[in-house]
Amino acid sequence: MSTTIKFDQAEFRDGWLCLKPCEYVDTVNAKAFCFGFKGVYDAELKKHYNKRSLNSNNYAWKLITEIANELRRSKDDVYLDLLKSYGQGGAVSVQERYAEQFKRTYKYHESLGKSFLKGCMWEHFRFWIGSSQYTSLEMSIFIEGIVDEAKSMGIETLTPEEL
Repeated sequence: MSTTIKFDQAEFRDGWLCLKPCEYVDTVNAKAFCFGFKGVYDAELKKHYNKRSLNSNNYAWKLITEIANELRRSKDDVYLDLLKSYGQGGAVSVQERYAEQFKRTYKYHESLGKSFLKGCMWEHFRFWIGSSQYTSLEMSIFIEGIVDEAKSMGIETLTPEEL
């Protein structure tokens, strides 16, 4: 069983971590989780970020399509180029035996080479996270880059609402 609960207050009291759910639905989910609680669980707490909106995704893909048409390239190729220029990601080194698993996990990656260190062969990668995983802030940065590229090509960047 897995659940996500947003909370805005926390305290540690008598060996217990106490969390106060933000909204009614989070309270309901927390109660349902506690009711069904059996066994041992892992908890990961992370700062809440608003996810990007579907409208921002549609706008991004509209511009990506127009850029691809202008360049006579596939949308996927243009998307990857834009991810490399404006997207979120990082660099990582993994033992060579785990390289295939890494490649399956991160669709957008490129190898930076291999090296031998402390008795193991390592492969180094640059990777990018797909925009479907972006927060609203990350998507905003990505779209700003796409808009800049489109403007430089003379492509109209106003949203349908603005037009």
